[in-house]
Amino acid sequence: MDKGEGLLARKHPSPTAMEREREEAVALLVGEERRPEVMAAMRAPAHRIADLVQGFVKRLRPPEQDLYERILQHWEAMVGGNAKMIRPLLVRGNSLVLEVIHPAYRTIFQTPQMQAQVLERVRELTDGKVSQIAYAPAGRRGAVKIQEELK
Repeated sequence: MDKGEGLLARKHPSPTAMEREREEAVALLVGEERRPEVMAAMRAPAHRIADLVQGFVKRLRPPEQDLYERILQHWEAMVGGNAKMIRPLLVRGNSLVLEVIHPAYRTIFQTPQMQAQVLERVRELTDGKVSQIAYAPAGRRGAVKIQEELK
């Protein structure tokens, strides 16, 4: 078999037996001259591969990702100058996990007044979908521990 032969080398492979039968049946019903038009109308529309991949990736994306991105986008406006000391780490279910750079800031943000203020702003921004705040120490181990607790 040389390079020009084989199914992959052909531009338009021959129709299968089932496809041939279908085309013959259509030709009998509508006439041979209208067969190409009717067959074209029966084919599924072509899709760009980029659109198919994007749709697939969207289904893999966790539902909380949109909330997280919205919070991240408005974070500095919500907490002001403290945005660098405490930042959103992830959203899991109805909980926002905040990563705290230093234990002193965790103490400040866990005061009832400050926590209520931040939680109210987050609730407003997420239309009530986030209703709890959890805190994780800076670094990967703290984040993993919090994620396990929220499962």
